Amino acid sequence: MKELKELIALINLGLEDELAIKNVCDSINCIINQRIIEENVELIADIFGALLVQVQKLYQNDCVPEETYNEIFKFFRNIENISTIANDYEKKNGYVILIDFMRFLHRHNAVDGDNDFTDITDVEDILSDIIEELEKVSFIFDYAINKEYVFPINRMLVFVIKDSKYIHQGSKFTSKDYYALKLAVRFFKKETEDIKLLEDIINESNLQFINYLNDKCLLLDDESMINYQNNGVMIFWNSDDKKVLIRSNYEDYFSKSIDGTMYEVQKETTIDKSVCIGCYVEFDCDKDDMLVSALDLLKFPNRRKDVLQLFCSGYKNIFVDNMIVESKDGKLRPLNPFIEKDGFVIKNSRSYSINDSMHIFSDVSNLSLFISKCNPLNRVCIGTFVKLYSINSNKWDKLLDEAYSEDDFYQNQMIYRWIDNMDDKAFYAQEIAKNLCLELQYCKPKKFVRNGKDDDLKKYNIKSQSFYPFAGDLQELLKYIDDSFDNENITVNEAYVVDDDGVALQILGEKEIVIVENDHIIDSDELLDDYIDKKCYVVRKGDDAYVLEQLMLKVFFELNRIWKGLANFSLVKKVSKVQYDRIVKCMYLHQRALTEKIIEVYPLDDTFEEQAFYRLLHNMIYYGVTENSFDNYARSILGHFFMSFSDIKKDRYFLFEDKNTLYVPKDSYDSDGVLSDVHEKYLKSSSTRDFMNLFNERLEIGKDGKYALCGNEIKHIVFLYDNFELGKATKDSIDSYMDISGHVSAKKKMSANSYRCLINGETKFVSIKNVYETNGCDIAVHAYYGTEEASKAVDEFLDNNYIRHKKTTYYKIITTKIRDLKEYVNGIWDYPEKNEDKFAVIREFNLTYINVFPEEMILNPQKAITLFVRKGDRNIRHTNVSVLGEKVERVIDTNYTETLRSIYAGENIVFEADEDFKSFIKGKTLEEKLEKLNKNYNERYFESLISASNKGILNENNKGVVSAVEQFAEQAFCDYFEKFGVSTTTKNDSTALYLLGTLKLSTRIVIWKKVLLFNKSYYVIDKLSIAYAKSGQIDQANAMIEERLQKGDLTEEEGAILKDSVLQLYNARNSLPIAEDDEAVRSNYKTALKVVDKEHDVRKEFLCIIEMLVG
Repeated sequence: MKELKELIALINLGLEDELAIKNVCDSINCIINQRIIEENVELIADIFGALLVQVQKLYQNDCVPEETYNEIFKFFRNIENISTIANDYEKKNGYVILIDFMRFLHRHNAVDGDNDFTDITDVEDILSDIIEELEKVSFIFDYAINKEYVFPINRMLVFVIKDSKYIHQGSKFTSKDYYALKLAVRFFKKETEDIKLLEDIINESNLQFINYLNDKCLLLDDESMINYQNNGVMIFWNSDDKKVLIRSNYEDYFSKSIDGTMYEVQKETTIDKSVCIGCYVEFDCDKDDMLVSALDLLKFPNRRKDVLQLFCSGYKNIFVDNMIVESKDGKLRPLNPFIEKDGFVIKNSRSYSINDSMHIFSDVSNLSLFISKCNPLNRVCIGTFVKLYSINSNKWDKLLDEAYSEDDFYQNQMIYRWIDNMDDKAFYAQEIAKNLCLELQYCKPKKFVRNGKDDDLKKYNIKSQSFYPFAGDLQELLKYIDDSFDNENITVNEAYVVDDDGVALQILGEKEIVIVENDHIIDSDELLDDYIDKKCYVVRKGDDAYVLEQLMLKVFFELNRIWKGLANFSLVKKVSKVQYDRIVKCMYLHQRALTEKIIEVYPLDDTFEEQAFYRLLHNMIYYGVTENSFDNYARSILGHFFMSFSDIKKDRYFLFEDKNTLYVPKDSYDSDGVLSDVHEKYLKSSSTRDFMNLFNERLEIGKDGKYALCGNEIKHIVFLYDNFELGKATKDSIDSYMDISGHVSAKKKMSANSYRCLINGETKFVSIKNVYETNGCDIAVHAYYGTEEASKAVDEFLDNNYIRHKKTTYYKIITTKIRDLKEYVNGIWDYPEKNEDKFAVIREFNLTYINVFPEEMILNPQKAITLFVRKGDRNIRHTNVSVLGEKVERVIDTNYTETLRSIYAGENIVFEADEDFKSFIKGKTLEEKLEKLNKNYNERYFESLISASNKGILNENNKGVVSAVEQFAEQAFCDYFEKFGVSTTTKNDSTALYLLGTLKLSTRIVIWKKVLLFNKSYYVIDKLSIAYAKSGQIDQANAMIEERLQKGDLTEEEGAILKDSVLQLYNARNSLPIAEDDEAVRSNYKTALKVVDKEHDVRKEFLCIIEMLVG
């Protein structure tokens, strides 16, 4: 409802005084009735919550006037039963829960209630859910009539505490007890009976941890208290006094002395002293001690060893936030000295058994543990240490000794050092060979891959690994099998066993026939008898062949083959730090695109260099780069012209300062183009006008009939581009906006920004050509990066078509052409001869279409060999009149015919025959058809979508059609929400949003980003931030929230709430039931439908759209 939305917007702007509060309360009390409440449950609850938050901000430490309390109370009485009419989804709203809690308190107060809190089972479970809301609106609990509290939270808490079975009967302490006590500390007034009750409990039961439930103290756990639930321990930290209290349910958790430090173990008892209900120790830390988190330490290569040392020393449960103390000298220790007693390890709100705790390193296993200062590619990863430790942890500390030689791979040296510390060296040499074989199989050279299989490395997705693909030395492992194999000429071969005049071996795989006669065969265990006329494996040492246990030799044989395809040490030594750093810096241009699909492998911020190393190593292996070809390989990358937009703020065109200029972007905001990425990262905070003005689609008509933007007449039109090289795409783009040739491709039209204007009460679409002609504007074309060729070509195009324009300009010149790289590219990749006169650029965010890189290393960021990203054409339709693509036109023409016929019939346009109708619509542009369809939301239109799907037209082997229809559905959702609104005000609305939650996160992000363009409500921002967080894109979520804060769409409190929610969802995302593929979406959707009445709970229009997507 419009009035309600305006009210919450007004409240969120801030309330200046008591009169403003009264006006808001009067307005809402006049508007609402039972029907309005039923249809707007969440919106009304949010208004009430926002009002309380703003009142608390207004008065802060001052007394709230009684009249203000009375006005709020009237509002409350009108909506106090809101939870009884809310659906299951709405009941989860924090302010709906708050109102229900206040209703409970009011019902049992001493003013007009029954003054009876003996039955509190209804509210005990919700205390943890609303503790944050209670903090923000705590003033309301001071409201009193005749000195009796209207919402007596203190009296309820007294009953909760007095009724506590924990305190009185010795039952196990629960999270309910914790939150009740925490609220008591917050709400009990000084010098009252309530606070005396709390003090008595502290003293009589010795519950000292209650003193740590204030604002300056921290419980090291998450909201569900998962550490306490699993380990029975609570750790409190007083940051001001640097004091620690550790509480456990069990006395034997504590030791009186650890490493010479004495601890006094105190007991907690029931009130009557009869039962011990827990124990605790309390101690001081040094004033310079700081709390740090293990995951934060793991971001830094020089601290990873320290975390592993702590973990392997028995302090395993150190992954709870702030569970580690860093002393002034940088040394680390667990905050909880008794942590070795914990049976579970907690990380990211998940628990792992101590026996299974090495799994917690799976998402950081690819990170480097040690990196050579001389050779940046020479490193060993955390995964290698974890794998070796898991097999046998004997003398693990030796592996963390940093004294590694620069003469071999650190990875190999760690493996050898580990084997050296074992008693049965032969067994562990075989064991590690098996593990290396299994993990690095994907790198086996093509010539050793049987049955003509595709290249495993080409298809290999980035994964958490235990070993980097570095080559090893077979002789180094074989010497652990037999001391006599300490020889440079040791090999493992396949051999064919023949028995003519005695057993002999024909060595396979050699260029010439090699026969080992019987007197040179060492077969101590007489194994060859089982292999006559068969293949076997042997160790060759000089002229001799040793026949040993065959499974073992097969592993070594396979491993040696794999090693032949891996990076050797001579190549790694060749890569200088300068070259490496420059290549990685270049890859940083595509950091977001490379990272967003592999966040589960590299979840920690600030570790992109590790990912870049991993990709570069795999890319060099796949393309056969050697120490002799590396310089050309590096120049093939570094010889490109690099397009970074970090300094774009220096280009005055991109500051949008002229209020009479309409700045027209190359692409629409939702086209996923580079320009929108540039805005997201570099421009939005520095622009002197709303950053969305570049993509703004809302124009106005002035009194003189001319178009205006934000009240200012449009006198100039500037087409803005991130770059232009030869000018063809730029001319097509201008053509699509100005409709010059009439032959612009559907794809180009689809990506263009669109504009709308309210004319005579109706929103109509306005072309740039119309603005140009109506206002008599001049036109300018400008790019941040450009060339003289493009500039001249664009000017010539505009001149030839009689367009008034200024000279086409650019801020920075592109200088490098593909032919400049020819001598370097040849021999590394196929040289693109036909494109040699085009420009060789690596553009930030997204590669340009023409480049020297093979497609397999630029199209899929999940692949290990991918160094850069060239995104596929998104082709997302931004508005109703944009085009979906030429291929989908066939779908529309063949399936929407009857729908279009019915629409025109409703407009009294009658056709005598099918041919007449087909001739009529054939003369209509695709834009006109889509506009007509989208303006007529009716059952038949949406049923036609289903019809198209059911007939199989959407499932033909043409990905372009399927993709286009998916994009059409995404825009249809957007149009649906623009027509019906985004809220949970009715059953139809809340069910639609519930079903929308079954779709893939990528789809939901696209939808909510589109909706945000015209609906900047808290609810839409919340939905988009949730989708970002669940998909692991926490940076994008926080950036979007920050942007909305800057634009005034959110209050500081709302922003803080959203950021906190984003962090929690991001940390818990791996445990959430998120649909990652179409099958999962279908399954989720079917499950959701079990609680939905399709006839009454949701509009048919919505069902048709979502079922088209779900299939």
